[in-house]
Amino acid sequence: MRSDDSIKVSCLNGKLQVGDMVLSIPACDYPNMVGVVIEIHPLGSPEHDSGNPEDDVLVNFEGDYSFQRIKEMEKHFSVLYGIEKTFEELPIDSVIMSPTTLLRITGIGEEVLQGILAFEKNAQLFGTTLVKGHKQADKTFSKTGGMVPYKERSTSDGKSLTFCFQSSFLEF
Repeated sequence: MRSDDSIKVSCLNGKLQVGDMVLSIPACDYPNMVGVVIEIHPLGSPEHDSGNPEDDVLVNFEGDYSFQRIKEMEKHFSVLYGIEKTFEELPIDSVIMSPTTLLRITGIGEEVLQGILAFEKNAQLFGTTLVKGHKQADKTFSKTGGMVPYKERSTSDGKSLTFCFQSSFLEF
C-alpha cells in the first residue's frame, strides 16, 4: 500500500516527503547513497512492519551512478553479505530506512548531484558538510561542486566544471 503523499517526517536536516531526493549517512548499511523517497510508513500504522522504532522511509537508491561508484557499491555489499555481489543483484529499489539516516538533498544542482553519484568520497564530503550546516554546504558546493578544483574550465554560465577529488579525476 502506498503511503499518503502528504505525510512528512523529520530527517537530519529537515522534513522529508514522498518524492524527495535523499543522501544516506555513512553509518548505515546503505552508506552515502542517493535515492528518492517512494513511501513513508508512520510508526504505528498498519504498513509499518519493520520493527524500526521510528517511521519507515522507503527509498529507491537506483540511480545514474558512475562506473567507479558502482564498483565501490559492489565491494561494500559483497563484504556486507559475505559473497560477491554485482550491481544488478543489489537490493536497492525499495529500502526501508530510518529518517535519522537520511539527509534531504532535493533541489541540489546537477553538477553537485553528478559529483556525489560519481564517487563515494564526494557523497561523504557533501553529507558531512550538509550536517555541519545547510548554509555552509550551499556556499561550499555552489563554488566548487563539492570537489577540490583540479583545473579551471569556464562554461557559458561561468562555472568551472573540472575537478579532482583525491586521486580520482572527474570531469562534468
